[in-house]
This record gives sequence, C-alpha cells and structure tokens, in this order.
Amino acid sequence: DLSKLLAGSFGTLAVMTDVTFKVLPVPEKSRTVLVMTEDHAKGVAAMRDALHSSYEVSAAAYLPADIAALSDVSYVSSGKGGHCALRVEGPGPSVEYRTGALRQLLAGFGETEELHTTNTNALWREIRDVAYFVSGGEQLWRLSVPPSEGARVMQKIAESIGGRAFLDWGGGLI
Repeated sequence: DLSKLLAGSFGTLAVMTDVTFKVLPVPEKSRTVLVMTEDHAKGVAAMRDALHSSYEVSAAAYLPADIAALSDVSYVSSGKGGHCALRVEGPGPSVEYRTGALRQLLAGFGETEELHTTNTNALWREIRDVAYFVSGGEQLWRLSVPPSEGARVMQKIAESIGGRAFLDWGGGLI
C-alpha cells in the first residue's frame, strides 16, 4: 500500500532507495467446487461453512440463477438455480483431497460439481472482471458489506430498485 508509505510527506516528493516485493508462485492446481442452490440464504450458508472449514478456500462467490446463466463456463450456465463457487488452490494432491472433502461437507446444500483448472480460471476471470455486466452499458455498483449481511442487502436492493447482483469475497462484496 504505497500511499501509506508516503503519508507523512504531506504530498511532497520522496525517494525510495530500496523496495522489496513479496510474490507468490502460481499454484500448481486450481479447482472450483460448485454447489447448486435454490436460494441466496443456502448459497451464503454454504460459503460460510466452506470458509470456516480447514480446507483453505481461496475464493468464494455466489451467483444467482440469472447471473449463472450468463457464464461462458458450460457447467455454470447449464446448471439449475444459483451457484456457490469455492476455489481451492495449491499442490495437486492437496487440492484433490480438499475439493473432495468440501464436496462431502457441502452435499447437504445441494448438488455439487467440480471444475478443473481451465474452467476454474475462466469462471474466476468472469467474476473478477464482472463480465456479466460490462456489455449492457448499465450502471455498475460495488458495495462492500459485512459478509453475513450480503444476501440480505442484495435482496433489499432487488426489491427496492431492481437490477441484478452477485456476491463475491465470501458475501462481503455485492
């Protein structure tokens, strides 16, 4: 966060003589566990349980049925209802174990599916770039809320002014 580095300079110039960056290697494998759910509350509950588990979920999002239908990933667009998407990354054997364990943990929320690396990367690129909204020339709002309130706020907005929305950051970004 470079702005905090120069906070004491009150807008004057500064010189950095030594800069160190921490970088992480690209994960060996990326997989996404999809949980098909009929309502927002189940999707958020599945995200909560996955994020509170010991399976090191690196990303969690909930796509309602109308948003999921717009995906270029066939497993997502052809599914029924909304999709809770949970990304797991790391060494191959670890990822395989954790995705299997997550599917067992979340089986009570609905049918589960597993996306392999290519589809996982495509799905998370769509979510990152909010690709579901960029073509229509619509206004785009990004609201940051407590993750436990994401589904409720999304529902209230839909009832009040309409529009489409999905949840990212485990429910904390609408």
